[in-house]
Amino acid sequence: MTSRTEQRVRGWREPEQRLAHGIRAAGRAMLAATVELPLAAERKRRRIRFMLDTGADVTLLSPTDAYRLLEEEYLNLDFDHDPYRISLFGAAGGGAVCIVRNARYGFRTDSGVHLWIAAPILITAPSRSDVPPEREPRIPSLLGRDLQRRFSIQLEHGEAPLVLLSTST
Repeated sequence: MTSRTEQRVRGWREPEQRLAHGIRAAGRAMLAATVELPLAAERKRRRIRFMLDTGADVTLLSPTDAYRLLEEEYLNLDFDHDPYRISLFGAAGGGAVCIVRNARYGFRTDSGVHLWIAAPILITAPSRSDVPPEREPRIPSLLGRDLQRRFSIQLEHGEAPLVLLSTST
């Protein structure tokens, strides 16, 4: 019987689990994941639809989705003085103020079980203080390369053009 190390050296690969099937919406590859944020009082959990963005270094929660997840606690975040505040600048020159928080992402396998991954998430500040978060322009949350690099990603045309594959361990 050969060892696992010997099998890998010969090019043998572990079977892959198929995770969360995505969809194409307006030409964008979209994928849903359950996001869980531990906060002082409780854990907040909600299913969020992310746009797969191969140009984004990090995973980013839009103001609208942040409000849906955190509800009134989003309004109490101090984007000006938080010790984990950062500024981001995109390729087109636009900028955003964000707060970094630890999160867990749940990707549902074909068998219906969630594969949970702990990773940071950037929570984006509202674009304008005079606009309620639920009325913010609908900018998608982004699934960045920080999470993408943990999977094999299969893009196809058809009903489920986006599939995340995870090597089982």
